[in-house]
Amino acid sequence: MGPLYMVAYAGVAGLAASMLFVGKGAWSRTGMNAGGISRSPGNAMASLLLAALLFKAYFAYSQYMLVWYAQLPAEQGWMAPRLADGWSVCGVWAMAGGILVPAVCLMLPGVRRSAPGCRALSVLIVAFSLLEACWLVAPAEGISSSDGMFASLAGVATVMIAGLMVLGALARSRSEEKGGRNE
Repeated sequence: MGPLYMVAYAGVAGLAASMLFVGKGAWSRTGMNAGGISRSPGNAMASLLLAALLFKAYFAYSQYMLVWYAQLPAEQGWMAPRLADGWSVCGVWAMAGGILVPAVCLMLPGVRRSAPGCRALSVLIVAFSLLEACWLVAPAEGISSSDGMFASLAGVATVMIAGLMVLGALARSRSEEKGGRNE
């Protein structure tokens, strides 16, 4: 289950990051096809992101459930440090902010059809994917979650990267408003 989880992790983070650079015009097409589905490419990408989030949630849960239900010592050795020493809180926050909240928001048609809403959710997903990367890697390196230096560094890095992404998305929106579309 681990490799499938990593594929889902990379797919969600990559798709969310790519949605930051989708032009505003991708959401401007209106109307429905014969099946009642929006013809907007932006809506289609948001729906794809929702499917990827649900795929990731399924594999994250399956991996956790199989490790503890089967009681396999090798896999428990991988999971135990991530559930000890405060890392479980980090994991819960990463899953809630990176999967649960965005998935619930993307289930709302108004959010899926909104360029600013999808960009905001994309920033949230990428930022929490960075936190999840810390949760996946740091316990294996023996880094304690209570280590103030590491927590500060991870928090500052997450905020900086999310801020740069927001600035990039705002700059793109402004250039689109001025007529300089890059689609």
